[in-house]
Amino acid sequence: MVSVNKLLLDRAIRHALFLEGLKASEVREILRFLNGDVLPDATERLAAKLTRLGRGPSTLATSRMRELVETLRVSLDTGFRGAFVRLRDALKDATVAEGRWQAKTLAGSVSLDFVTPAPVQLRALVSERPVAGEFLREWWKDESARTMKRALAQVRIGIVEGESIDNIVRRVKGTRAADYADGVWNTTRREVESFTRTAVGHYTAQARDLTYEANGDLIKGIQWVATLDLRTCPICASLDGTLTEEERPPAHPNCRCTTAPVLKSMEEIGVKARDLPEAERRTMDGKVPASTTLPEWLEGRSRAEQDEVLGPTRAGLWRSGELSLDQMVRGFRVLPLSELARLEGVEV
Repeated sequence: MVSVNKLLLDRAIRHALFLEGLKASEVREILRFLNGDVLPDATERLAAKLTRLGRGPSTLATSRMRELVETLRVSLDTGFRGAFVRLRDALKDATVAEGRWQAKTLAGSVSLDFVTPAPVQLRALVSERPVAGEFLREWWKDESARTMKRALAQVRIGIVEGESIDNIVRRVKGTRAADYADGVWNTTRREVESFTRTAVGHYTAQARDLTYEANGDLIKGIQWVATLDLRTCPICASLDGTLTEEERPPAHPNCRCTTAPVLKSMEEIGVKARDLPEAERRTMDGKVPASTTLPEWLEGRSRAEQDEVLGPTRAGLWRSGELSLDQMVRGFRVLPLSELARLEGVEV
Protein backbone atom coordinates (compact mmCIF):
# COMPACT_ATOMS: atom_id res chain seq x y z
CA MET A 1 0.00 0.00 0.00
CA VAL A 2 1.33 3.45 -0.97
CA SER A 3 2.08 5.71 1.98
CA VAL A 4 0.31 9.04 2.25
CA ASN A 5 3.65 10.86 1.89
CA LYS A 6 4.45 8.99 -1.32
CA LEU A 7 1.01 9.92 -2.60
CA LEU A 8 1.64 13.59 -1.77
CA LEU A 9 5.01 13.44 -3.55
CA ASP A 10 3.44 11.99 -6.71
CA ARG A 11 0.76 14.65 -6.72
CA ALA A 12 3.38 17.38 -6.20
CA ILE A 13 5.36 16.20 -9.23
CA ARG A 14 2.26 16.16 -11.42
CA HIS A 15 1.23 19.57 -10.16
CA ALA A 16 4.72 20.98 -10.80
CA LEU A 17 4.49 19.95 -14.45
CA PHE A 18 1.15 21.70 -14.77
CA LEU A 19 2.71 24.80 -13.19
CA GLU A 20 5.31 24.79 -15.97
CA GLY A 21 2.40 25.11 -18.36
CA LEU A 22 1.03 27.99 -16.31
CA LYS A 23 4.40 29.75 -16.47
CA ALA A 24 4.39 29.39 -20.25
CA SER A 25 0.86 30.80 -20.37
CA GLU A 26 1.74 33.87 -18.30
CA VAL A 27 4.87 34.47 -20.39
CA ARG A 28 2.79 34.31 -23.56
CA GLU A 29 0.24 36.82 -22.24
CA ILE A 30 2.85 39.32 -21.03
CA LEU A 31 4.87 39.10 -24.24
CA ARG A 32 1.68 39.46 -26.28
CA PHE A 33 1.00 42.73 -24.46
CA LEU A 34 4.58 43.97 -24.90
CA ASN A 35 4.77 42.98 -28.57
CA GLY A 36 1.27 44.18 -29.38
CA ASP A 37 1.06 47.46 -27.47
CA VAL A 38 4.12 48.61 -25.55
CA LEU A 39 7.08 48.12 -27.88
CA PRO A 40 5.29 49.14 -31.13
CA ASP A 41 4.16 52.37 -29.43
CA ALA A 42 7.69 53.13 -28.25
CA THR A 43 9.08 52.34 -31.72
CA GLU A 44 6.54 54.58 -33.44
CA ARG A 45 7.19 57.49 -31.09
CA LEU A 46 10.95 57.07 -31.47
CA ALA A 47 10.75 57.11 -35.27
CA ALA A 48 8.56 60.22 -35.19
CA LYS A 49 11.02 62.12 -32.99
CA LEU A 50 13.99 61.02 -35.11
CA THR A 51 12.49 62.78 -38.14
CA ARG A 52 13.04 66.12 -36.36
CA LEU A 53 16.66 65.45 -35.48
CA GLY A 54 19.81 66.13 -37.39
CA ARG A 55 22.84 63.86 -37.44
CA GLY A 56 26.24 64.07 -35.82
CA PRO A 57 27.52 64.50 -32.24
CA SER A 58 26.17 68.04 -31.86
CA THR A 59 22.61 66.75 -32.20
CA LEU A 60 22.87 64.92 -28.86
CA ALA A 61 22.87 68.19 -26.88
CA THR A 62 19.80 69.76 -28.51
CA SER A 63 16.39 70.34 -26.96
CA ARG A 64 14.86 68.06 -29.58
CA MET A 65 17.09 65.23 -28.41
CA ARG A 66 15.98 65.84 -24.86
CA GLU A 67 12.40 65.76 -26.09
CA LEU A 68 13.05 62.39 -27.77
CA VAL A 69 14.48 61.01 -24.54
CA GLU A 70 11.49 62.14 -22.51
CA THR A 71 8.97 60.84 -25.06
CA LEU A 72 10.61 57.43 -25.12
CA ARG A 73 10.83 57.32 -21.33
CA VAL A 74 7.13 58.12 -20.87
CA SER A 75 6.10 55.55 -23.48
CA LEU A 76 8.14 52.77 -21.85
CA ASP A 77 7.19 53.68 -18.28
CA THR A 78 3.49 53.71 -19.15
CA GLY A 79 3.70 50.42 -20.99
CA PHE A 80 5.69 48.66 -18.31
CA ARG A 81 3.26 49.83 -15.63
CA GLY A 82 0.54 48.14 -17.66
CA ALA A 83 2.59 44.94 -17.83
CA PHE A 84 3.15 45.09 -14.08
CA VAL A 85 -0.59 45.34 -13.39
CA ARG A 86 -1.34 42.39 -15.67
CA LEU A 87 1.28 40.15 -14.09
CA ARG A 88 0.41 41.27 -10.55
CA ASP A 89 -3.25 40.38 -11.00
CA ALA A 90 -2.41 37.03 -12.60
CA LEU A 91 -0.03 36.19 -9.75
CA LYS A 92 -2.63 37.03 -7.12
CA ASP A 93 -5.07 34.62 -8.76
CA ALA A 94 -2.34 31.98 -8.97
CA THR A 95 -1.49 32.23 -5.27
CA VAL A 96 -5.14 31.72 -4.29
CA ALA A 97 -5.46 28.71 -6.60
CA GLU A 98 -2.19 27.26 -5.28
CA GLY A 99 -3.21 27.61 -1.64
CA ARG A 100 -6.55 25.97 -2.30
CA TRP A 101 -4.96 23.14 -4.28
CA GLN A 102 -2.42 22.41 -1.54
CA ALA A 103 -5.09 22.34 1.19
CA LYS A 104 -7.40 20.21 -0.96
CA THR A 105 -4.61 17.75 -1.71
CA LEU A 106 -3.74 17.43 1.97
CA ALA A 107 -7.38 16.93 2.93
CA GLY A 108 -7.81 14.35 0.18
CA SER A 109 -4.87 12.29 1.39
CA VAL A 110 -6.01 11.49 4.93
CA SER A 111 -9.05 12.10 7.16
CA LEU A 112 -7.66 15.02 9.15
CA ASP A 113 -8.68 18.66 9.33
CA PHE A 114 -6.44 20.92 7.24
CA VAL A 115 -6.52 24.72 7.03
CA THR A 116 -6.71 26.77 3.83
CA PRO A 117 -5.17 30.27 4.17
CA ALA A 118 -7.61 33.09 3.50
CA PRO A 119 -7.53 34.48 -0.07
CA VAL A 120 -6.59 37.93 1.27
CA GLN A 121 -3.48 36.41 2.88
CA LEU A 122 -2.51 34.63 -0.30
CA ARG A 123 -3.00 37.66 -2.55
CA ALA A 124 -1.02 39.84 -0.15
CA LEU A 125 2.06 37.71 -0.84
CA VAL A 126 2.42 39.34 -4.26
CA SER A 127 2.53 42.86 -2.85
CA GLU A 128 4.34 42.22 0.40
CA ARG A 129 7.12 39.81 -0.55
CA PRO A 130 9.96 40.46 -3.01
CA VAL A 131 11.27 38.25 -5.82
CA ALA A 132 15.06 37.82 -5.59
CA GLY A 133 15.25 40.90 -3.39
CA GLU A 134 13.04 43.14 -5.55
CA PHE A 135 9.35 43.88 -5.19
CA LEU A 136 7.27 43.25 -8.29
CA ARG A 137 6.55 46.93 -8.96
CA GLU A 138 10.23 47.83 -8.52
CA TRP A 139 11.38 45.19 -10.99
CA TRP A 140 9.12 46.50 -13.76
CA LYS A 141 10.19 50.09 -13.05
CA ASP A 142 13.84 49.05 -13.22
CA GLU A 143 13.25 47.01 -16.38
CA SER A 144 11.78 50.08 -18.03
CA ALA A 145 14.91 52.02 -17.10
CA ARG A 146 17.20 49.24 -18.36
CA THR A 147 15.31 49.07 -21.64
CA MET A 148 15.47 52.84 -21.98
CA LYS A 149 19.23 52.86 -21.38
CA ARG A 150 19.87 50.17 -23.99
CA ALA A 151 17.64 51.85 -26.58
CA LEU A 152 19.21 55.28 -26.10
CA ALA A 153 22.70 53.85 -26.43
CA GLN A 154 21.82 52.50 -29.88
CA VAL A 155 20.02 55.69 -30.89
CA ARG A 156 23.04 57.81 -29.95
CA ILE A 157 25.41 55.53 -31.85
CA GLY A 158 23.23 55.78 -34.92
CA ILE A 159 22.94 59.55 -34.71
CA VAL A 160 26.68 60.08 -34.27
CA GLU A 161 27.43 57.79 -37.22
CA GLY A 162 24.91 59.62 -39.40
CA GLU A 163 22.66 56.64 -40.00
CA SER A 164 19.20 56.89 -41.52
CA ILE A 165 16.07 56.82 -39.39
CA ASP A 166 15.29 53.29 -40.60
CA ASN A 167 18.73 52.02 -39.59
CA ILE A 168 18.50 53.60 -36.15
CA VAL A 169 15.06 52.12 -35.61
CA ARG A 170 16.36 48.71 -36.69
CA ARG A 171 19.06 48.96 -34.03
CA VAL A 172 16.28 49.15 -31.45
CA LYS A 173 13.54 47.05 -33.02
CA GLY A 174 15.69 44.46 -34.76
CA THR A 175 15.52 43.22 -38.34
CA ARG A 176 12.94 41.03 -39.98
CA ALA A 177 15.71 38.87 -41.45
CA ALA A 178 16.78 37.93 -37.91
CA ASP A 179 13.17 37.62 -36.72
CA TYR A 180 13.85 40.77 -34.64
CA ALA A 181 16.22 38.85 -32.36
CA ASP A 182 19.06 41.32 -33.07
CA GLY A 183 17.42 44.41 -31.58
CA VAL A 184 17.32 46.02 -28.15
CA TRP A 185 13.69 45.04 -27.64
CA ASN A 186 14.59 41.35 -27.80
CA THR A 187 16.90 41.66 -24.80
CA THR A 188 13.93 43.02 -22.90
CA ARG A 189 11.73 40.15 -24.07
CA ARG A 190 14.24 37.61 -22.77
CA GLU A 191 14.51 39.35 -19.41
CA VAL A 192 10.73 39.61 -19.08
CA GLU A 193 10.29 35.94 -19.95
CA SER A 194 12.86 34.85 -17.36
CA PHE A 195 11.40 37.11 -14.68
CA THR A 196 7.81 36.07 -15.36
CA ARG A 197 8.66 32.37 -15.09
CA THR A 198 10.59 33.03 -11.90
CA ALA A 199 7.81 35.15 -10.41
CA VAL A 200 5.15 32.49 -11.04
CA GLY A 201 7.40 29.89 -9.44
CA HIS A 202 8.25 32.18 -6.54
CA TYR A 203 4.75 33.23 -5.56
CA THR A 204 3.16 29.81 -5.98
CA ALA A 205 5.98 28.54 -3.73
CA GLN A 206 5.13 31.27 -1.21
CA ALA A 207 1.49 30.16 -1.30
CA ARG A 208 2.57 26.56 -0.68
CA ASP A 209 4.70 27.62 2.28
CA LEU A 210 1.84 29.64 3.75
CA THR A 211 -0.39 26.57 3.52
CA TYR A 212 2.27 24.38 5.11
CA GLU A 213 2.68 26.89 7.96
CA ALA A 214 -1.08 26.93 8.56
CA ASN A 215 -0.95 23.15 8.99
CA GLY A 216 2.33 22.94 10.87
CA ASP A 217 0.84 20.77 13.61
CA LEU A 218 0.36 17.97 11.04
CA ILE A 219 3.41 18.45 8.81
CA LYS A 220 6.83 17.25 10.00
CA GLY A 221 8.92 18.60 7.12
CA ILE A 222 9.09 19.90 3.56
CA GLN A 223 10.69 17.75 0.88
CA TRP A 224 12.57 19.39 -2.00
CA VAL A 225 11.36 18.06 -5.37
CA ALA A 226 13.52 18.75 -8.42
CA THR A 227 12.32 18.33 -11.99
CA LEU A 228 15.10 15.91 -12.86
CA ASP A 229 16.25 15.94 -16.47
CA LEU A 230 19.40 16.93 -18.32
CA ARG A 231 18.75 20.62 -17.62
CA THR A 232 18.53 20.27 -13.86
CA CYS A 233 21.30 22.31 -12.25
CA PRO A 234 23.72 20.66 -9.76
CA ILE A 235 22.27 22.66 -6.85
CA CYS A 236 18.70 21.47 -7.45
CA ALA A 237 19.77 17.91 -8.21
CA SER A 238 21.70 17.72 -4.93
CA LEU A 239 18.69 19.00 -2.95
CA ASP A 240 16.18 16.63 -4.55
CA GLY A 241 14.51 14.41 -1.98
CA THR A 242 15.98 16.19 1.04
CA LEU A 243 14.04 17.84 3.83
CA THR A 244 14.59 21.56 3.61
CA GLU A 245 14.37 23.91 6.58
CA GLU A 246 14.51 27.49 5.30
CA GLU A 247 15.76 27.36 1.71
CA ARG A 248 12.92 26.76 -0.75
CA PRO A 249 12.44 26.89 -4.52
CA PRO A 250 12.98 28.78 -6.70
CA ALA A 251 16.72 28.42 -6.11
CA HIS A 252 17.62 30.53 -9.16
CA PRO A 253 15.95 32.24 -12.14
CA ASN A 254 13.82 29.81 -14.19
CA CYS A 255 14.02 27.19 -11.42
CA ARG A 256 11.50 24.38 -11.97
CA CYS A 257 11.71 22.79 -8.53
CA THR A 258 8.81 22.44 -6.14
CA THR A 259 8.17 20.98 -2.68
CA ALA A 260 5.98 18.32 -1.13
CA PRO A 261 4.78 18.16 2.49
CA VAL A 262 5.77 15.21 4.65
CA LEU A 263 3.03 14.40 7.15
CA LYS A 264 3.73 13.20 10.67
CA SER A 265 2.88 9.65 11.68
CA MET A 266 -0.24 8.93 13.71
CA GLU A 267 1.91 8.66 16.83
CA GLU A 268 3.61 11.99 16.17
CA ILE A 269 0.29 13.74 15.63
CA GLY A 270 -1.28 12.05 18.63
CA VAL A 271 -4.17 10.54 16.67
CA LYS A 272 -5.64 7.31 17.96
CA ALA A 273 -5.96 4.45 15.50
CA ARG A 274 -9.71 4.21 15.99
CA ASP A 275 -10.08 7.83 14.78
CA LEU A 276 -8.90 6.95 11.27
CA PRO A 277 -10.11 4.41 8.70
CA GLU A 278 -8.04 1.23 8.78
CA ALA A 279 -6.56 1.83 5.33
CA GLU A 280 -5.25 5.26 6.38
CA ARG A 281 -3.64 3.94 9.54
CA ARG A 282 -1.22 1.85 7.51
CA THR A 283 -0.29 4.72 5.18
CA MET A 284 0.58 7.29 7.86
CA ASP A 285 4.10 6.10 8.59
CA GLY A 286 5.67 9.58 8.79
CA LYS A 287 8.54 8.51 6.50
CA VAL A 288 10.14 10.68 3.82
CA PRO A 289 9.49 8.98 0.45
CA ALA A 290 12.38 8.27 -1.92
CA SER A 291 12.87 10.85 -4.64
CA THR A 292 11.67 10.08 -8.15
CA THR A 293 13.11 11.27 -11.46
CA LEU A 294 10.76 12.88 -13.95
CA PRO A 295 11.14 10.07 -16.55
CA GLU A 296 10.51 7.47 -13.85
CA TRP A 297 7.42 9.32 -12.70
CA LEU A 298 5.98 9.69 -16.20
CA GLU A 299 6.68 6.07 -17.09
CA GLY A 300 4.58 5.04 -14.10
CA ARG A 301 1.56 7.04 -15.30
CA SER A 302 -1.21 5.89 -17.60
CA ARG A 303 -1.27 7.05 -21.23
CA ALA A 304 -4.17 9.33 -20.36
CA GLU A 305 -2.17 10.98 -17.57
CA GLN A 306 0.88 11.32 -19.84
CA ASP A 307 -1.31 12.98 -22.47
CA GLU A 308 -2.79 15.29 -19.86
CA VAL A 309 0.61 16.42 -18.56
CA LEU A 310 2.54 16.73 -21.84
CA GLY A 311 -0.27 17.15 -24.32
CA PRO A 312 -1.26 14.27 -26.64
CA THR A 313 1.16 15.14 -29.47
CA ARG A 314 4.23 15.61 -27.28
CA ALA A 315 3.33 12.58 -25.17
CA GLY A 316 3.10 10.47 -28.32
CA LEU A 317 6.49 11.69 -29.53
CA TRP A 318 7.98 10.99 -26.10
CA ARG A 319 6.55 7.45 -25.98
CA SER A 320 7.88 6.72 -29.47
CA GLY A 321 11.35 7.96 -28.53
CA GLU A 322 11.30 10.79 -31.09
CA LEU A 323 11.36 13.49 -28.41
CA SER A 324 13.15 13.40 -25.06
CA LEU A 325 11.94 15.17 -21.95
CA ASP A 326 15.03 17.36 -22.09
CA GLN A 327 14.08 18.52 -25.58
CA MET A 328 10.65 19.66 -24.40
CA VAL A 329 11.67 21.14 -21.06
CA ARG A 330 10.24 24.48 -22.22
CA GLY A 331 7.62 22.75 -24.31
CA PHE A 332 5.02 21.74 -21.74
CA ARG A 333 1.69 22.76 -23.13
CA VAL A 334 0.53 26.28 -22.37
CA LEU A 335 -1.92 26.04 -19.49
CA PRO A 336 -4.00 29.09 -18.50
CA LEU A 337 -4.94 29.31 -14.83
CA SER A 338 -8.57 28.47 -15.59
CA GLU A 339 -7.48 25.23 -17.26
CA LEU A 340 -5.08 24.41 -14.43
CA ALA A 341 -7.86 24.98 -11.92
CA ARG A 342 -10.21 22.70 -13.87
CA LEU A 343 -7.65 19.90 -14.07
CA GLU A 344 -6.77 20.23 -10.40
CA GLY A 345 -10.38 20.62 -9.28
CA VAL A 346 -10.09 23.99 -7.52
CA GLU A 347 -11.90 27.30 -7.82
CA VAL A 348 -10.06 30.40 -9.02
